[in-house]
Amino acid sequence: MVKDLITRAKDVAAAELASMSGRLAHVSGASAAADNVARSSLRNRANEVVAAAWLHNIGYGPRVRDSGFHPLDGAVFLCMQGFPDVVTSLVAFHSGAAEEENER
Repeated sequence: MVKDLITRAKDVAAAELASMSGRLAHVSGASAAADNVARSSLRNRANEVVAAAWLHNIGYGPRVRDSGFHPLDGAVFLCMQGFPDVVTSLVAFHSGAAEEENER
């Protein structure tokens, strides 16, 4: 049986951020906020938005970190894990990542 997208995202976040309790608490809170917004206004993409909220800082995980640019590291990891493109894109471009990349 294939896991529900949100459950899979939560499990991956818990595994990869286990040593970073502050980050794990942050993504948990972000996912709760995303759930509130997405269920009311983004019904067609709610599961993807909530999954991305769970995963948006996955690039900080010790086993995920590669380039040091967490949106990119997270997106590459999620792509390799077979997450949907929309989830990977939301992680890659969260929090002004494109502008930050230009600055770097």
